[in-house]
Amino acid sequence: MGWIYQYVLEDTSGRMNSADLRALQDFTVRPALQGVKGVAEVASMGGFERQYQILLDPNKLASFGVTPVDVSRAVRDANSEVGARVLEMSGREYVLRGRGYAKTLQDLEQSVITVADGGTPIRVRDVASVQFGPEIRRGTADLDGKGEAVGGIVVMRLGSNAQDVIEALKTQIGQLAMPPGVRLKTTHDRSELITGSIKTLTDTLMIEGAIIAIICLIFLMHGGSA
Repeated sequence: MGWIYQYVLEDTSGRMNSADLRALQDFTVRPALQGVKGVAEVASMGGFERQYQILLDPNKLASFGVTPVDVSRAVRDANSEVGARVLEMSGREYVLRGRGYAKTLQDLEQSVITVADGGTPIRVRDVASVQFGPEIRRGTADLDGKGEAVGGIVVMRLGSNAQDVIEALKTQIGQLAMPPGVRLKTTHDRSELITGSIKTLTDTLMIEGAIIAIICLIFLMHGGSA
């Protein structure tokens, strides 16, 4: 019962494909909604998940004497942050940290695998090509039978109030900075079910209360009992 909200991202401008929409979902929308109080998870669905892909050239690997394990280690080491010691200057301490997260394809291409005998560094770009590509997909999402869609499913944390969480989600969605032509469309909102259920229960209790009062008046002929 934790599934409380679901949405899709629609691009009315026609400038974004399913990979762009999935990137928008994974790196902009999902982190924003994940931070809402009471949300346990925001699961992405549909589109193509962006992936850094390194295509190795066997001939170049052999010519440089490099193995795929060496390339994997170089890429892993080049995409990490490293903490260092504390530098003390003029009575103050400065924490040293090496910031090495890859942000572009060029960052990975420049990763050094090893150094040749002459001192020349062998980089990833020397033995492979780096590109963006889609992750292997295990499923897809469709909206109203009109084609593939990209969106997310919001799961509520156990013990939270669904109505309050949904209201907080809607507030956060209203603050999202979306690209021109892209809108977030709600496909499932449990607050409608909650509101409808409360209205149905209230109406039923009022009707049954009136019926019982009338029955008491007819059979007991006593207003106080009614």
